[in-house]
Amino acid sequence: MAQRVVHVDHHLAPRPAVAGVEPQRAGEVLRDLRPGVTVVREFQQREREGLAPDQAIHQACLVRFRPIMMTSIAALAGALPIALGFGAGAELRQPLGVAIVGGLMLSQVVTLYLTPVIYHYLAPWHAKLSFRS
Repeated sequence: MAQRVVHVDHHLAPRPAVAGVEPQRAGEVLRDLRPGVTVVREFQQREREGLAPDQAIHQACLVRFRPIMMTSIAALAGALPIALGFGAGAELRQPLGVAIVGGLMLSQVVTLYLTPVIYHYLAPWHAKLSFRS
């Protein structure tokens, strides 16, 4: 009777997800949040320099636009072949590529348009409700 040796590859075993995000993907989720955070930090830096909130938002958007767009275009260029469905087995990877491209486009809209608008409308409230002295 022959014995069979079974090798279990532990890095292929399922891993628990925290808040719906697999641990190896958590960095990607945080990386997507970073451009919005840097834009807000730039808003705050400009306000500390003495600019009015409207001017601070305008200046910060001008400064942060190029780096944010360069990063997104590079990621988009990497995901576009997957979204277009080139190569063997492309029909299985194409939905992932479409989701990546759609997510990048949505994150750009949020970062470049919604974040400044939300900051503009919440800035007066922040001054009134600030608990720091």
